[in-house]
Amino acid sequence: MSRYNSTLILVFLFTSIFSSCGDCHKVDCPPYGGMVEINIVKDGDDLVFGPSASISLKDIKFNSTLEENISFTSFNDQIEIFLQGEEEYTLDISNQDSFKFSGKLEVINSSECCSIYAFTKFTSDGATLCNSHCTSLSFEID
Repeated sequence: MSRYNSTLILVFLFTSIFSSCGDCHKVDCPPYGGMVEINIVKDGDDLVFGPSASISLKDIKFNSTLEENISFTSFNDQIEIFLQGEEEYTLDISNQDSFKFSGKLEVINSSECCSIYAFTKFTSDGATLCNSHCTSLSFEID
């Protein structure tokens, strides 16, 4: 390889490496929070999507200390919601029950500009709902 080609390759590498440094304002980082699957059960039976379902998606509302009526999706017979931050959340089920819960986020991966977070713990009324890799929560109705 000629010295000219080697120099071009080095210039290209340094340019590509250092052009990203300090340009974090140009990067779209994932938001502070994570997706969580929510299950509402009674005696182990799914009350929303199970064979004896008694709760409609219209009966379910999520609120937080900062936002009311947080939107959620249902996909493949699951409720999924993006929970932003470590605030307190409320799951209200019309005419049935209400649950207050909160989660702890930790950085699971980071780069120069962005961090990726995941919930590592959820609690409700002092009880631990999940203590590791919290991607799913179950709420038991009496």
